[in-house]
Amino acid sequence: MKNLTFKMLFSNLFSGRKEKERTNRFASEFTVEDPSTYDFLWTIKSLSKFVENDEGMLVSGIFESKGYSWKLVMYPNGNIVNGQISLYLMLVNASSRPSMAMFKVSYELFLFDQNTGGTLSKKGENLGQVHDEMGFRNMIDLKTFKDSSNGYFMKDSCMFSVKILQFVLVQTPTECVHPMELVSHEYSWKIENFSKLDKKSSHDKKFTTGDYLW
Repeated sequence: MKNLTFKMLFSNLFSGRKEKERTNRFASEFTVEDPSTYDFLWTIKSLSKFVENDEGMLVSGIFESKGYSWKLVMYPNGNIVNGQISLYLMLVNASSRPSMAMFKVSYELFLFDQNTGGTLSKKGENLGQVHDEMGFRNMIDLKTFKDSSNGYFMKDSCMFSVKILQFVLVQTPTECVHPMELVSHEYSWKIENFSKLDKKSSHDKKFTTGDYLW
């Protein structure tokens, strides 16, 4: 009876070790089953080193979607409010449009569970301009993020992704207003031999005042 109990205990311990090793191996070799589902996959390795080096904001490389260039922006300890992961989408290039052009974008941001292959996702819609950060200040709180049983932060690495659902340029008239500057200036122009001037030609003399040429 004692031998049977010992064998069962040993078997359970061995099975538990194998399951742990399988989970860790899966986490270290995590790949997305269907990458084409997303517009961009962003893996951050050695995240703790970025935090130790006081990297308050991490920015991804550029990716293309809907004919425009984008980046992801991640705050590992929260944007404005600490204790959370902040994740944003940013339009970085719209060369065919004025830099002040407005647009509306619908998107979905994802954080992968490396244990199961599932995701935590949030959808958003924003009106913005180039270089505006659009997304979620509280994508997930740090306590939940760092809990290894959730699979979001494994072996000091994590993976985010994005799907841009719709992008529409907003044709809004724009106007720039600035206060008028009162300038007091007198300019005298003495014309020599006025009667001898060629009447078929124009004559002028330039001067500058108030940072303008007159």
